Amino acid sequence: MQGGGRSWLRILAGAADLVSIDARPLILAFAICGGAASYFALPAEPERISVLAINAVLLVVWWAARQWSRPETVIMLTIVMLGGSLGLTAGTVRALTAAAPAIGSETGPVMLEGWIQEIEPGQKGVRLNIRVHSISGMSPSDWPLNVRVTHMSRLEVSAGLFVRCWSVLRPPPAPSMPGEYDFRRQACFEKLGAVGYVQGRCRGERSVRRPVP
Repeated sequence: MQGGGRSWLRILAGAADLVSIDARPLILAFAICGGAASYFALPAEPERISVLAINAVLLVVWWAARQWSRPETVIMLTIVMLGGSLGLTAGTVRALTAAAPAIGSETGPVMLEGWIQEIEPGQKGVRLNIRVHSISGMSPSDWPLNVRVTHMSRLEVSAGLFVRCWSVLRPPPAPSMPGEYDFRRQACFEKLGAVGYVQGRCRGERSVRRPVP
């Protein structure tokens, strides 16, 4: 009994130590995660100026609450709002840095040239992730940075090669129903501006120098 009583005392002492820990950094971290998650639930891109203004106001409110010794509940509430706003800002900044051109409509067969980044298995054939060098019939300012095309014929190229492929390209598809997996959003963060398929085979060359990332 004495040993069991001592064990319970140790547990209670440990719980008291946990209660005495300052939970504000942990709450701020959870609030930032919540703010970042809320970014993906927004129906439209938030105004960057508005997001920055909200952050600035909340920083001032938090500083004032600390300076004038407001009740702990006020400080905690300010921390939660500030963390949520910072998480939303992080999502906005990430989307801004990931922005890259994407085609607006399906193309006919075009000559796609670029470097194979990766080869993945697929249901209808292997999928080639290609870093674009040029696309015939399109302005260079409209070329996507990366495309993914399905290669249904026998593959004669490998990752790292420069290739030329007659391809049909289309924009990354949006969800067919609300709540389904949003491939277009994922493609945006991967700077994948088009998907499609190869007509025939891709031809590879080793003599074309790969650009410096």
